[in-house]
Amino acid sequence: MDDDELFGYDSTDHRTNFDKRDAADSKDALLDFYRARCDAFHQERKDLLERFHELDVSRESWHRTQWQNQVHKQEVRAGRSMKSKLARVKDSLHAAEETIAVLRAEQDSFKVQEAEDRKRIQHLLHLTHPTSEEVTFFKDCRPGHSLRSPVPHDAVDTHHRSNVSLSEESGFHRAMHQNDKMKRLKRHAATCSTNGGGKGRVIRTVYLPSEQADSLLLRVQVLTKQLDVNRKLSDDRIQSLLNDLEMVSVESTRQRDAHHLELQTAQTDFAKMQRLLNKSTKDFLVARHDALAAQRSAEEEMARLHSLLRAAEADKEAVQVQAKAETQVRFHTYVLNGGSEYLIGHLIRVVGFDWSIEIVCRFNIVLLPQIWTFVLTAKSILDQFFILTFACKNGPVSH
Repeated sequence: MDDDELFGYDSTDHRTNFDKRDAADSKDALLDFYRARCDAFHQERKDLLERFHELDVSRESWHRTQWQNQVHKQEVRAGRSMKSKLARVKDSLHAAEETIAVLRAEQDSFKVQEAEDRKRIQHLLHLTHPTSEEVTFFKDCRPGHSLRSPVPHDAVDTHHRSNVSLSEESGFHRAMHQNDKMKRLKRHAATCSTNGGGKGRVIRTVYLPSEQADSLLLRVQVLTKQLDVNRKLSDDRIQSLLNDLEMVSVESTRQRDAHHLELQTAQTDFAKMQRLLNKSTKDFLVARHDALAAQRSAEEEMARLHSLLRAAEADKEAVQVQAKAETQVRFHTYVLNGGSEYLIGHLIRVVGFDWSIEIVCRFNIVLLPQIWTFVLTAKSILDQFFILTFACKNGPVSH
């Protein structure tokens, strides 16, 4: 133990029992405070972990829902692409049907042309070969006029009889099948000759059929068939276009509703974020103002405490000097009056038995007044230091 520790000039804490009890009480209170803080922290951590668990479950369900929505969107996109492809295929099918109809119309026209060509070829063949007289009857093919020829009975030669004829063999066979018609024609010719009088005798009345009647009839049939086919194709095409229009209108309505819902959701989120932003800005401004005010008041309080500390240090030095002088005077007076034993006992109560024995053994009894002065001065200094420390931590002490 050196002289500084002995006389109390070091930084060792020499506090009284009252100060020790206060320190113990403050330690217990501080320990209880930190225990309460630890319990609150553990409870908050438990609540936070439970919340994390709930959020984890919610996150899994959210991911599952997002995946289902993604799959549904992919299916919808695939359906749209399939619908568009189906519409294109339908258009191609209708175009192919129209092409087929056009080709069939051309084929029918070629068939009509082929029939006319065959008829012309047959007529040319009949003109190039000798023919016999023949009468051919056509049903419902009367021309716009009739020809009556008053000629002598023996004036009809082979050349005039071959105006309307076919081959000899075919005329023979047809004549056999049409004997009854020829008889009726002869009776009609006889009646006409009787009514004619001196104008001459009419041999027969021949109706010359139109050369293009069969071809025109066939052409009308072909055109009627083409009209029916084109009408059916046009009806199918119109129905397909109506179905496509209905599908497009339904899809556009669905997309419009979805976009309207997304717009409403975005507007709601925007309004919510705007309110949160305004509230956060307001809270930030209020917190910054409070922080600046607290910082300003803390700086003022620190300046006041520093000034109090400097004043307390000055008072402490003055009290220390004054106490030292008074103690020296009183101690000298007390020692001179024979109070050394009482001084030693009081020294033992203040600094302890071991330190008192060491002080007495090391120093002379004559120096006890100076030692006592130093001890009292150190005690007063420590008391003032504890008071100032408490004031700096908890504010000024009210007297």
